[in-house]
Amino acid sequence: MSYIKLMGFTQSGTAESLIVGSPFVTIDEKVISQDTLQTAVEKLQGQIDAGISGNGTVTSVAIINSNGFGGLVTNPNTTPEITLSTSINGLIKGSSSALVPAIAGGDYSVGTNTLATGILMSTTGTGNLSIATPSDFPTLNQNTTGNAATASVATTALNISGTLSIGQGGTGANTANSALNSLLPTQSGNTNKVLQTDGSNTSWVPISSSPVTSVNAQTGTVVLGITNMNDVNISSIQDSQVLIYNSSSGKWMNVTFSGGLTTSNTGVTTLNNSAVINQVITGFTPILGVVSSSDSILTAINKITFITNPPLASSIHKTSSYQMGVNDTKIIMDAGNQTVTLPNATEVAIGQTYTFKLGAGAQTGSLAPPLGQTIDGGIDAISITGPYNSLSAFSDGFNWFAC
Repeated sequence: MSYIKLMGFTQSGTAESLIVGSPFVTIDEKVISQDTLQTAVEKLQGQIDAGISGNGTVTSVAIINSNGFGGLVTNPNTTPEITLSTSINGLIKGSSSALVPAIAGGDYSVGTNTLATGILMSTTGTGNLSIATPSDFPTLNQNTTGNAATASVATTALNISGTLSIGQGGTGANTANSALNSLLPTQSGNTNKVLQTDGSNTSWVPISSSPVTSVNAQTGTVVLGITNMNDVNISSIQDSQVLIYNSSSGKWMNVTFSGGLTTSNTGVTTLNNSAVINQVITGFTPILGVVSSSDSILTAINKITFITNPPLASSIHKTSSYQMGVNDTKIIMDAGNQTVTLPNATEVAIGQTYTFKLGAGAQTGSLAPPLGQTIDGGIDAISITGPYNSLSAFSDGFNWFAC
């Protein structure tokens, strides 16, 4: 039989005493709070006895470094003192029967002491923590007044799918015409009626059978052939006025022609003699050209004036070869053996004559057509000899002919 020595137990003045049951028995049970001291000792002794099988002694203790565990044994052959340790640094997690390092982002998130103040966000896959930015938050479907706690009125609807009912500020329709019909009074039974308001509500009413008797105080037949008018401003209407558009005011206005131009009630416009006779022509400048049906009156007058009274060159005396311009109708060559070239036949008036004359000091000279044109059917220059002799040519609009 084995005994348990209770250290520090005082009985009959003895510091160390043996408890001998009367009788003392061993019980293989767990001690509970209701046990007496002797019963508790008997249960402890019974558990000790039950755990002992066979005979022998432990001669040496050692620790094997495995599965993350390690340690140190002091006095392994006598009174062992065991110190446990682990070879793993950082956070440790259990994996089956071993200890392994915990993985940052998988088993735990790193600390936030280096992050700024804000809303914390975890990254999928890594588990890393960061401070969320505005782009990390989804766009809400509508804006509201107030704040998140008191918001009740939607001010701007965004990303709405489907249709929005009239009660929610929509039309309940998905086409423009259906939306209009949703907002107007019912269309059924109101064919050929017009919309009318009483100042509060709208309704369909029959078109008035009373004819229009006047427009802007004008009676009789009123014809208006103007489309897309922004506005019309008609006042003090008089006979033979016309309606014109004023881009500065953006309005159509009635005006009376002035400056000798009149119009009748039937639309006939007349330019009175007083508008032409004894009037100064503004912008008059003679120009070269043939009068055509597309010319304005002023352009035609300018062309006719050029033909009948062409402007002269600043000096008609030349001492070297010279290219005549359209205004150089007469040239005197004061040096011999020089060539005068006619202007382009297509740029001068048809029938206009150009004259080349030798001066007192010139014995010979030549009159040549421009490049690509002819004179009397040939491309060569025509020569003249002797002072004061001359040669003239005119254009048919294409080439030159001597005369």
